[in-house]
Amino acid sequence: MERDSKKRLCAKHLMLPVLIEPELIEQEIGVEGIKEPLVEAVRKRLQDLVNEQEPIPDQLLHYLLKRGRVLVIIDRFSEMRDPIRKTVVPNSKTNPFNALIVTSRTRETPEKTTMDWLEPLQLKGSELVRFMEDYLKSQNKKEESLLEAASQLEKIVDNRPITAFLAKLYIDQLITVGNRSVQLPKTIPDLMISCLERLNTEIAHQSDVVEVYLDNNTVCQDAKTVAWECLRYTYRPNSAKREVLLASLAGDDPVSRLNYLEKSLRIVETVGEEQSRVRFTLDPLAEYLAGLYLIEQYKNNLTLWQDFLKTADTFTPEAIQGFILAIQDCCFARSAQTQIPESIVRELRQRTALVNTFGIEPKSSQQITV
Repeated sequence: MERDSKKRLCAKHLMLPVLIEPELIEQEIGVEGIKEPLVEAVRKRLQDLVNEQEPIPDQLLHYLLKRGRVLVIIDRFSEMRDPIRKTVVPNSKTNPFNALIVTSRTRETPEKTTMDWLEPLQLKGSELVRFMEDYLKSQNKKEESLLEAASQLEKIVDNRPITAFLAKLYIDQLITVGNRSVQLPKTIPDLMISCLERLNTEIAHQSDVVEVYLDNNTVCQDAKTVAWECLRYTYRPNSAKREVLLASLAGDDPVSRLNYLEKSLRIVETVGEEQSRVRFTLDPLAEYLAGLYLIEQYKNNLTLWQDFLKTADTFTPEAIQGFILAIQDCCFARSAQTQIPESIVRELRQRTALVNTFGIEPKSSQQITV
């Protein structure tokens, strides 16, 4: 929609971006008379965007798609279930997409497609220091011991390259702590919990805006429960039925507590045309919270862990790598409290080490800073 032609994806004309999430496609699968669920999802989304009462005619819709006037953005491809994935085949004769972006956390592509890849820049060493310095400047803050802070963050992530998202979470903690003698998180799970508690504390200071306030323990436990329900069937961040989430929240007034996570903290959101499903707004947060929930429930129960790994083997390693890595980090962070069997820890370590051997090499790849 950029007016300056030099800044557009297509210099010749404007393009209307249409975001399509898995839930929108899923609702069209199996509906009588609907042969192309993806096209139908685009039609309904486009109808909402232009505030049109009548459905967009087939001829006009296909014309807009073929001419690249509509930029279709298919979100969370890596989190889609197989029935939904099979509908995303943009090079087929029945799907006339000429301008298409697919977002995915792993290098997976729709069948029969050739794609160029843009990847978030992985930060490490001098790149991490530079990013932290630039971000602090953007917040009008200054960190005297920037190299020390970057070194501490690299220790937390076990010297793995990280995305800007995780670096930002840590810097926000630095800013919050300031010069106070408060201990910074030493593991990624602790960082996630600390960020959640910081967010909830900020809500407490908005008593004139928020009618209900929940303590940190309740918020963290509820968030972990909801996160697990959103991952338990696919081991990938997904949406869960609202009624299932309400049933899983033990205690009083689950409706208000789920609404608190959505309306006050905004870590989850309602999705789907019928507004009947809920998902996390940040996938890494969902994975780490679900990982914490799992180890707190399974602890040293070898049978439960073996069943979990058996189910994990039914998925491709790359598709669930984020969750498996999160569980591994959670095991190390909570080893003293949960006493996870050593054999399970070894299994998790082996699985995360082997993930890259299953990766899909893109035709071309370019890294970008996000």
